Amino acid sequence: LRKLTISRAAIRNAMGFALDNVESAPEIVEILTDSLTIPETPVQTKIARLFLVSDILYNCSRVSIPNIHVFRSAYVEFYNYKTNTPLTRSFFFFKV
Repeated sequence: LRKLTISRAAIRNAMGFALDNVESAPEIVEILTDSLTIPETPVQTKIARLFLVSDILYNCSRVSIPNIHVFRSAYVEFYNYKTNTPLTRSFFFFKV
């Protein structure tokens, strides 16, 4: 995560790690989300991490991996815990 770049290969490898470790989704979500709040982190690294979050959430509804939906639920739970603001699952299904 510290060496993540915005290259497609780097994002793909990190995404593969997340999908291979879906049973650890809550921990992956917490580490990834907390890493976005570190002030010293370069902007390029934060953008790469946002790309990874985006890919994880996108693939929750696209990839046929057992229990992949756990990532989406983990993001909702983590957000609710950190902000004390209820975030419903419908937030992730809006159309632009």
